[in-house]
Amino acid sequence: MFKKIRENNLRYRFFLIFLITLGSTCSSGVPYLVRTYYNIFQNSTGMTHEQLGFLLSMFGLGSMILYLPGGWMADRFSPRRLIAISYIGSACLSAVMLTMPSFAVMCVLYLAYAIFNIFTLWAAETKIVRVMGTEEEQGKMQGFREALAGLGGVLVGFTVLFIGAQLPTEEATLYVLILFYMALGLICGVLLFLMLDDSSQNVASDQPKLKDIFIVAKNPKVWMVALIVFACYTLFSAISYLSPYLVDTYGISDDMGAAFGVIRQYGVRIFMCSLLGLLADRIGSVNRVIRGSVFIILLHTLVYVFLPGSPSTKMVAIVLMLTMTCVANGLRGLYYAQMAENRFPIKQTGSIIGFIAFVGYLPDVFFYTMVGGWIDKYGALGYRYMFMYCAAVCVFCILICIVLSHMNKKNINVAVTE
Repeated sequence: MFKKIRENNLRYRFFLIFLITLGSTCSSGVPYLVRTYYNIFQNSTGMTHEQLGFLLSMFGLGSMILYLPGGWMADRFSPRRLIAISYIGSACLSAVMLTMPSFAVMCVLYLAYAIFNIFTLWAAETKIVRVMGTEEEQGKMQGFREALAGLGGVLVGFTVLFIGAQLPTEEATLYVLILFYMALGLICGVLLFLMLDDSSQNVASDQPKLKDIFIVAKNPKVWMVALIVFACYTLFSAISYLSPYLVDTYGISDDMGAAFGVIRQYGVRIFMCSLLGLLADRIGSVNRVIRGSVFIILLHTLVYVFLPGSPSTKMVAIVLMLTMTCVANGLRGLYYAQMAENRFPIKQTGSIIGFIAFVGYLPDVFFYTMVGGWIDKYGALGYRYMFMYCAAVCVFCILICIVLSHMNKKNINVAVTE
């Protein structure tokens, strides 16, 4: 049932993935402006660190509620139609964002963004990318998915920053950012609806039932993959604070902080996601690559904990930001490449993705509010608390990877069906 997409040549499949990731970047780009253009967003809206964290927590709360039913939706309905609905719906919300509403309305918008970025989109696009390749190509397909997302983000991000530099205010720059994301999202939604087919939709005999969600939740290996994603996503979330850390601690300009934000959020994904994905395929173990990458991040966080905030260490802090960003972004391409290694069935891809995402993206619910509160209350010390927390998460992730690897080596395979 999945041959039609796979029979397309590799170049055409990568073009489709590029459209999917560009549309997804535009769809989620507006609610995540807080992460990518942190200082510009804060200065334009006048919000505190804690309020910005609360907005992302609203998005995370909506996401947490919708990941599970969203995974079921991707197995039940046409992913092609779900993706088109998502991009167009997000564009409509972005039109409201252009009015720069009050904080209360912003909270409602961030909850609504979860509907079109999670419920109708996340599992649907992940499933389509999975079925575009064989089980032996998952590292490559998922890695290039994130790499192409990075390419799209860089093209949009630096184009808008260039235009924004010609504008008189940061408010105007933020307006142009939202407008670009909205327009490109609409275009991608229409093109994908016309170019994709429904070969990734389950046939009638494979249609899932709601109880499948609970069956998936009984599998300990699904839980372990979900916890690994939780840890890796925590580390990815933490790098959102590296730009404001450099601004607050070392005094770099807001414009340079925004440029670092684009590089951090999108730039390094162009090569790191594909690199780690190809490496995982080559050595035959996504688990080993994740384990090694998280160990590297652990070393970075420990250095940050003890690094003094003085001019003499400024370049060290910048280099550490770039290398930590590279590894944390590269891990994004491996989140769902673990599906094949753990022998999860394709017909339940959406439900499994939904459950993994439900657990894995829980940091969206509390992490930003927690760290934002630390920074507002403790200043520079708040960043150190964040690095200490991330170091503990790294140790936790490495231990889970070791246990899961042992289960796979012993061929311990718990079925996700009844």
